[in-house]
Amino acid sequence: MSRWIFSVMSFLWGKLFAVVALLAALVILLGLLSGRSLRGAGLIEGRWMLKLALRDYREIGYLTNYSTSYSISPLTNSVRVSGTDFHCFAKLSGGKFHTDGVLAMTTNGVFIWIDAERPAKVIEPGYVPPIFPPRF
Repeated sequence: MSRWIFSVMSFLWGKLFAVVALLAALVILLGLLSGRSLRGAGLIEGRWMLKLALRDYREIGYLTNYSTSYSISPLTNSVRVSGTDFHCFAKLSGGKFHTDGVLAMTTNGVFIWIDAERPAKVIEPGYVPPIFPPRF
């Protein structure tokens, strides 16, 4: 009888361990995907704010900040990405970008991510940030 109870208990402990391990894996995956989602939302917000800034500049002659967490400022630098020079118009910093870098926009609507640690990259429409590394 005790052998049967031991067999049942070890079976139940094995199932409990499997359930706990699965829940832990799901929590870790959720954490990784939520970080990716926040970076993607930051890019969507950033593109929207820079498009509004370009529209305002064309209509009223100056840049307007529509957010207290982001900062839009003029950027007259040229950025080289994969051998192509892009002349920037404005940059967006702060908000979800923190100190990771800035999102820049050219006058013809090309968005460029200028990373604080990695080379600059053009952000194409439909771009999805990677899970690893946790940057843009």
